[in-house]
Amino acid sequence: MKGVFVGLTTLDSIYLVDQLPGADEKCVARDFVMNAGGPATNAAVTFAYLGGRACLVSAIGTSPAAALVHDDLARSGVRHIELVPEPGGAGAGADPAAGAYGALAAPGAAGGGPRSGRLHKPSVVRASGIRSSRGPTGPVAPGGAPLGPVGHGGTLGHSGMGGPGGAGHNGAGHGAHPGYGGHPGYGGPGGPGGVNGHGGAGGHSVAAGAPAGSGPAGSKLAAAHPTGASPMSYALPMSAVMVTSVTGERAVTSTHGMVPRCTANTAAAAAVADADVVLVDGHQVDAAVGLLRTLRGGGPPVLLDGGSWKPGTEQILPFVDVVICSTAFRPPGFDPAADILDLLLRYGPFFVAMTDGPGPIRWATTDRRGYVLPPVVTARDTLGAGDVFHGAFAWLMAHGALATDELVGSLGEASRVAARSVQTFGPRSWMT
Repeated sequence: MKGVFVGLTTLDSIYLVDQLPGADEKCVARDFVMNAGGPATNAAVTFAYLGGRACLVSAIGTSPAAALVHDDLARSGVRHIELVPEPGGAGAGADPAAGAYGALAAPGAAGGGPRSGRLHKPSVVRASGIRSSRGPTGPVAPGGAPLGPVGHGGTLGHSGMGGPGGAGHNGAGHGAHPGYGGHPGYGGPGGPGGVNGHGGAGGHSVAAGAPAGSGPAGSKLAAAHPTGASPMSYALPMSAVMVTSVTGERAVTSTHGMVPRCTANTAAAAAVADADVVLVDGHQVDAAVGLLRTLRGGGPPVLLDGGSWKPGTEQILPFVDVVICSTAFRPPGFDPAADILDLLLRYGPFFVAMTDGPGPIRWATTDRRGYVLPPVVTARDTLGAGDVFHGAFAWLMAHGALATDELVGSLGEASRVAARSVQTFGPRSWMT
């Protein structure tokens, strides 16, 4: 099963401490790990661990720290496609859409999409489940006019020549199995920052199709760089995390707001078209919307990891089939007495759910509601538990869990995977 995960990648430094230090205090950590992080990234690693073929689409860049992230992804069996920063693009935290969450966020609002006044509703629903045809003939531009034709450079094959080849990190390739593409794959000499293994000869091959730069009107797809490197250098987002040993709760500070805004590219669009499921985490809105717009007349189901409401979230929701959010997922000005699940359903997703840590997982469709109880465990480290949940849920969706009862069952299955992950320190330790 093939999953594509679009969003944020960070380099996480994680410390296990007895208690968080106060002002002007220092503390000594009991344990320490460093690995690639971010919602889409951790979900992709989980998907790969469960046996799926995960492809991460994110901005890692060419800084020295990027090599550490590429090493971790390679060890985890996750393929990576680099997003292309927009020329002169501001950091993600400076998105001009900040604060503009659409009419549906207003109390009492009903009907209407966030930008065009139309919902991206399914034209066909299978067995009280996921849409099998993605709404109208294509996404609708403001004013109700259909967007122009879309091209995304053909599809990526999962066999043939190629795959991870050439010299990889630590003098080895990224795996022995055949890879993605009908031409030499993503190995070979060269790569970001001069590190071998990610790009070089062959790059991320895309079969013949639409010319580079073609895409939906107003959202062109950029040609992928053969080396996987971006046309500009920027610092990889870093996170410092302290996990309290007694409770497993975590405190996080991150620089992910400094990552540049990126656009979709042809290699990413080809991977999305060939996937069995697509997950977006709300970061890199321009790229996510550009990629989801290419899924016209069908395509894989789309899952949104709603950790928090971000600038531009309302642009993504009409293209999504399933939303699983946290209790922190609220647009600014949202009535605290209202139910966020009702708001999400009005944007167009078929199935929505909200996790609440160890509490019940509430879910809803337009005509049914319920809840699922997660297992009761003693948490030692909750960092990334939601990401693990989403990665496991995506894996089940890729295997055909698309009807309502199947999705409800998947909530329980994914919660059991997440419960296992919180019982040991470190986002990867439960996988050993």
